[in-house]
Amino acid sequence: MAVYRTKSIRSVTSIAEAFPFGSRISIAVVEYEKDIACSSVMAECYAVENRTIKKAYTNDTGKHSDKVCNGRYVILELSITDEDASLVFTEGDKGRESMPGQEKIGQGPKGPGGPGGPGGPGGPGGHSKGQGPHITTVCVQAENRVVVRQIASVNAADGSEICAENESIASSHGIRQVVDDFRQYLFEDKKGSIPYSLYLPADRKEKLPLVMFVADASVQGDDPLIALLQGNGATSFACPEWQSRHRCIVAVPQIPKNMHVTSDQETGGTGVLPELLVGIARQVISEYRADDTRVYMTGQSLGCIAAFALNIMYPGFFAASYMVAGQWHKTEDLLSIAHQKMFMINSDGDMGAYPGMNKAAEAIAEGGGKVERFLLNAKWEKERQEQVLKPSLDTEANVVYATFTDTSVVPEGVDNNPISNHMNTWPAAYDLDTPKEWLFSQKNNNSTGGK
Repeated sequence: MAVYRTKSIRSVTSIAEAFPFGSRISIAVVEYEKDIACSSVMAECYAVENRTIKKAYTNDTGKHSDKVCNGRYVILELSITDEDASLVFTEGDKGRESMPGQEKIGQGPKGPGGPGGPGGPGGPGGHSKGQGPHITTVCVQAENRVVVRQIASVNAADGSEICAENESIASSHGIRQVVDDFRQYLFEDKKGSIPYSLYLPADRKEKLPLVMFVADASVQGDDPLIALLQGNGATSFACPEWQSRHRCIVAVPQIPKNMHVTSDQETGGTGVLPELLVGIARQVISEYRADDTRVYMTGQSLGCIAAFALNIMYPGFFAASYMVAGQWHKTEDLLSIAHQKMFMINSDGDMGAYPGMNKAAEAIAEGGGKVERFLLNAKWEKERQEQVLKPSLDTEANVVYATFTDTSVVPEGVDNNPISNHMNTWPAAYDLDTPKEWLFSQKNNNSTGGK
């Protein structure tokens, strides 16, 4: 049985970092009662239950750092490929399983199952209206905890010896980087209610852009944190690196299971989702003075389908949309939004989104829109991918359409199938900076977003 402190150890803190494939517990911080000599600390001095320690060092800050010095904190860097690293797992008929990407970073499902399948591309087995397969599993949030034991002696900075501990120490505090910067709210109106998470920069003296991210169908449910923890669609806009370049407000609705993009679904769910999503955006614009000329929509799979629906139902509301791995079956609907600004991206191995987006691009061109195509390889260095996309920042086309070729989003050792191509597109797309730069360069000529 674990305790929370011992005579020598004051506390243990777990830290989860936001990675492209979701939040993972990557650090355990062991705080001692006195400063520890950095020369005496090695990974072999500690054990973390069900985890692999990659590196151990001391410092005086209690944070992941390149700085190594005597201090009362021992930092244990943990492998993010460990099965217990993720803060999200699936729960279904087979019990609890790792989310796709747990066995290896970047790994999609090894078979046709996966957490709800593609979750909305309208591919094989999907609904004809573009909703995608039914969800057979649910995503569940894991506890942000670690259990640590000191298994060899270390030395204090004053020369005294701190012997190995017989007891295991459980973390009494958990930090979820970026995710903890969001706050959770509930939007309600006469059409229904929907929970959402909101990131607000501390400095809002001027009006800031608003980004709305909608996740895929595999995370539909009641927990508003799942859409933040599962991938990088939301956290890539709220992370310090992006905020230092483009401060913005980020809204992340948590889609309940009974809600769909349209009302004519075979599943019998409600079709009020577009109205509620726009309601959230309008509320944020009103309450936090977001810039209604710079309201951006983005989403993956089901979220991409939602982006198509919102642009069709509310033309001109969004200054631009970043649409990842989705489609819209009724391509005649797209004729009316042919001149809106969209950045679409998919994988050529995605048998739902790839042909679907090809047809969407054709319909947009037929409606008078200008489409410019770009081909990428996800196995290229990120800098090379960004360089290929850089001309999109100056294009006269209102629609940019990028495709990861040669099924390159699927990592080595992972089954190369339509689902793994679909799901591995998400982190690859949101890890890119150029599409987000393109998004933030767009602006409505009139203040139509808040109306």
